[in-house]
Amino acid sequence: MFKAFVSKSHPEFSSNRQQDAQEFFLHLVNLVERNRIGSENPSDVFRFLVEERIQCCQTRKVRYTERVDYLMQLPVAMEAATNKGKDSRAGNGSSVCPRGD
Repeated sequence: MFKAFVSKSHPEFSSNRQQDAQEFFLHLVNLVERNRIGSENPSDVFRFLVEERIQCCQTRKVRYTERVDYLMQLPVAMEAATNKGKDSRAGNGSSVCPRGD
């Protein structure tokens, strides 16, 4: 019932096909932000600041950037995966590495 209510305004999530949890969560956050009443934003409880550090290999100079995010991405090496070959995104049971690592 909750998924049906949240998904009714999104064509991909209103179907019975498998969806990505990250995309659904961001869709939910966007809905909450658009439909909030007053100055309080309930989705702020999920917001955090990410600081990224970039260093030039030649000059060794460092630059820091900050951005707001709702999701923390944790890279996992394919060698460390315990469910190799079970990734449903591949459609054929083969393992998938989304970034080509």
